[in-house]
Amino acid sequence: MQRSLLAENAPEIAAIDAWAELKVWMEDSGATVASGMKVNTTRHGGLGIRGIVVEGDGLHDSQSILSVPKRLWLHMDNFPELHSPFATLENMIPKECDRETLKAGVALALETFKGTASFYHPYLKSLPTLDDYRSYHPRLASTGLLQEFEALDITKSIRALQSLDEHLGMCFASLQNASQAKCQGTEQQGGCIPNLSELTEEDLQLALPRWRTRVYGMADGSAAMIPSSDLLNTAKSELLNTNWRPTSNVFNLTASGRVPGGSEVYDSYCTDCNNAAMLKIWGIYMEDNNNEASNIGSDCESAGLRQVAESILDLHSVNIHDGTMHWNAPRCKQSPDATAQGPMRCSFARLAWETCADIWLHRETHQQQDKELGDIAVLGQGSLASMSAEKIASLIDQSAIHRVPKALWSIDRR
Repeated sequence: MQRSLLAENAPEIAAIDAWAELKVWMEDSGATVASGMKVNTTRHGGLGIRGIVVEGDGLHDSQSILSVPKRLWLHMDNFPELHSPFATLENMIPKECDRETLKAGVALALETFKGTASFYHPYLKSLPTLDDYRSYHPRLASTGLLQEFEALDITKSIRALQSLDEHLGMCFASLQNASQAKCQGTEQQGGCIPNLSELTEEDLQLALPRWRTRVYGMADGSAAMIPSSDLLNTAKSELLNTNWRPTSNVFNLTASGRVPGGSEVYDSYCTDCNNAAMLKIWGIYMEDNNNEASNIGSDCESAGLRQVAESILDLHSVNIHDGTMHWNAPRCKQSPDATAQGPMRCSFARLAWETCADIWLHRETHQQQDKELGDIAVLGQGSLASMSAEKIASLIDQSAIHRVPKALWSIDRR
């Protein structure tokens, strides 16, 4: 599924040109990219989504798709100029600040601020905008939207995540003030971070979702954004067609089996995450996710929740009563309006249906029986139902592509 929505009438030439520039930059910098790879508009959940498609004869089993040297990664090792200032300023910001996320956000925001002067500019210019993220990622949900879906358990975690972001914003302001004091005078002192004072709150607000939705968990426990690999959408397990093998210095992506020409190339974000987790981490609703969303913690008896969900969903396009619907939830009635957080409302409505439809339609399922019996299923290494929203938010912030804490996994499969 997606992390970059394309308007139905948006010209594809801009995305194609950006991919061509990105590919040239990568290859000139030591990366290899398989021939026939291109950016195209792909269809996911009825929406047009930017994805990577292979042309021509396709890919053979184990064929190299990408080989990206570390110098191209957005990894903190590639920003040595920030290591000493951050170490100097460490004790000048509140102890409870998430320092690793703050460092990554600042590094990414500073690179973006450089514009064409940044080594990473061909990559950064291809990434989603803040308006893109505001349209579909629940972490940026409005108060009104969260109130509409108040009965869904996910809203508790989203509010906790927004509280963390508000606090991180204060940490960012503290860092700016501390650095500014070090930058004053004719001779800069240790701890001065050039241009940091020029960054705005919106610069950080853009950097954070870019980092959180595109970062990979690396083998050594660190994290990095990998240019072009992060353009791959994800899909259910049966459709996944790549393997990745990161070493300390190179990120390698290969085909897992034959990939016919014209096919989209998919990466695995988390094969054990249900749609509640996918939405919290990446802003994605997968209509064919094999991992079942739990109704524990949600008030499916809420008439308001059902009313708002059914007002958004196209209930006449599928047979919703026989339990054999191909998707986990009906699609939305019309193409969502991105300016009014329409894609996000659509995802919430579909999650509400997936979570509560068995109760709304009086279908007997193991999930409904579990709820009635009070039998709370254990998810991963701990019960999500017994965790506070703050603890879940903390686990979300530890998540990355290929590295999601087991406590967020689902054990209920369709």
